[in-house]
Amino acid sequence: MVHRALFVTLAIVMDGDVTEQRRTRPGGLPRGIWVLGFVSMFMDISSEMIHGLLPVFLVSVLGATTEMVGLIEGVGEATASICAAPAQLEI
Repeated sequence: MVHRALFVTLAIVMDGDVTEQRRTRPGGLPRGIWVLGFVSMFMDISSEMIHGLLPVFLVSVLGATTEMVGLIEGVGEATASICAAPAQLEI
């Protein structure tokens, strides 16, 4: 019943015309926009948490040396820079 109420559209009859209005949250944004915003926020938080814990995991659990961690981080940064380079080009 709750799920059905989330996606209900209201038909309002005004002067003989039928218009549809979607239920909205504060700020006038549809519920789907709020949900996607929170999902994006939690994905950003989780990726930032993993980014900080990855070197600790590599060294303590997998037994990697600090040089290997540096190499892995360097390859990751280089890959990100190379992939971002085409977006910097002006056509």
